[in-house]
Amino acid sequence: NRNLIRRAERDGVEIRKSTSDEAVEEFIRLHKDTKLKHQFTPYPDDFFRAQVKHFREDNEVLVINGYYHGEVIGSAIVMFYGQMASYHHGANSIEHQKIPVSYLIQWEAIKEAKNRGLKIYNFWGVSPDKDKPHPISGVSHFKRGFGGYQFDLLHCQDLPLGPSYAVNYVTETIRRKRRGYYHLKAK
Repeated sequence: NRNLIRRAERDGVEIRKSTSDEAVEEFIRLHKDTKLKHQFTPYPDDFFRAQVKHFREDNEVLVINGYYHGEVIGSAIVMFYGQMASYHHGANSIEHQKIPVSYLIQWEAIKEAKNRGLKIYNFWGVSPDKDKPHPISGVSHFKRGFGGYQFDLLHCQDLPLGPSYAVNYVTETIRRKRRGYYHLKAK
């Protein structure tokens, strides 16, 4: 990853860290590009706005944007809590996908966590076995390239609070099957 970080710098990528509404809007624009490329169901735009607005009050969030010739081409929302920084959301331009902006953004996020005295940088999920095909094997390769270690945690769990949960369960099961994740379901 070191070479790709340097290449992004040589290509002239400029990093800006912010919690401004403008930075969030730039993230949202790129997130729509990312959604089209990877065909996933995104969070609503207001989710990102509210999340940054809430956590910026206590300096627990940063939007890290990468600019190429003045245009934002990569973005990440990073959360800071306790002794941990977490890569929460990421987005990239389809048009500039050959520029390794994500590597530089993550490197800057890791350095920010270090500057804050944090002990852990959490990339969130990776595929369970790096040698087997998996729907997120590409992104897992990217994350593992930064080193560190894998710390397995329990997957997110749903707490059904009413009968309408059944509709959500069926919808999520269908989506999981279409994406190739169904075999990952707990047994």
